[in-house]
Amino acid sequence: MISLTDSQKIGMGLTGFGVFFLFFGMILFFDKALLAIGNILFIAGLSFVIGLERTFRFFFQRHKIKATGFFLGGVFVVLIGWPIIGVVLEVYGFFLLFRGFFPVAVGFIRRVPILGSLLNLPGIRGLVDKVGESNTMCFWLGVSLANLSERPMRFLILYL
Repeated sequence: MISLTDSQKIGMGLTGFGVFFLFFGMILFFDKALLAIGNILFIAGLSFVIGLERTFRFFFQRHKIKATGFFLGGVFVVLIGWPIIGVVLEVYGFFLLFRGFFPVAVGFIRRVPILGSLLNLPGIRGLVDKVGESNTMCFWLGVSLANLSERPMRFLILYL
């Protein structure tokens, strides 16, 4: 069993409450106050779990500056009162920040008994295979955007 320090336990609680408030804020039609509280709690919890220095190093690595800009920019936009635009920016920044973690997460979920069988369903399997084998989300975004319209938007994917 992994032993956690007291500050890491506090961080897990703050992160959990942050995710809850973010989810609840989206369920309640993008409530500004709940989303703002969720953002603050999530970032504070992350700082407590991995430490301030490691949090700073994670967000401000040279190759993650664009992702950090979108994520923290989305947090700022939510705080100033435009929740839908802010959440869209945050989600995009989140995918860019954690894109290297998705193959690990997919591999872990495939080993879980019930969830693994759900990921092997015919409609879901192809998408999960592409997310699980690549370090970028460009293919996934390209498939999603190509399905939205009859014209493929490859120029947008190349820009991302």
